[in-house]
Amino acid sequence: MFDKIKKKNDEPSGAQIHTTNQEGRAANMSTVDTTPPATGSLVPQAPSPTNSRVLQTPDKPSIISEPFTFRGDIEADGTVHIEGKVMGSVTATNIHISQTGKVEGDVRCKYVSVKGHVGGTVICEELVLSSSAVIDGQVTYRYITVARGAQVLCDVHHKP
Repeated sequence: MFDKIKKKNDEPSGAQIHTTNQEGRAANMSTVDTTPPATGSLVPQAPSPTNSRVLQTPDKPSIISEPFTFRGDIEADGTVHIEGKVMGSVTATNIHISQTGKVEGDVRCKYVSVKGHVGGTVICEELVLSSSAVIDGQVTYRYITVARGAQVLCDVHHKP
């Protein structure tokens, strides 16, 4: 895909990476901090074969991006962002459904933020519905926040 990759160390604290495509046009440019952290420092570094801890960070969310459609069940220990469509159940600690996101199935989590559409059962500790949210099914929650304009077309149950 990219024919040439050039690395310039013009800056003392980082490297600039320039890539060009087959036509010779600049395709991507980013700055990566290549300065080694101080001993005991938790400064994030660019991923490398010797720095694999960046790729294993538990706070890194899983993303179903638009216009992707996922058929099946999703289980995650961390956060799931849904910008596309999921046809199946989603179980995670935190779930964020964007305005373009749609879930046709069950949602189970501690915290869920909905800006898109959910058709199915939602069971959570905390539910936050934005003005563009549409919930159609059944909801069981402990704490709820509903913005003006949200559409709640379902049975709603509070759990103590």
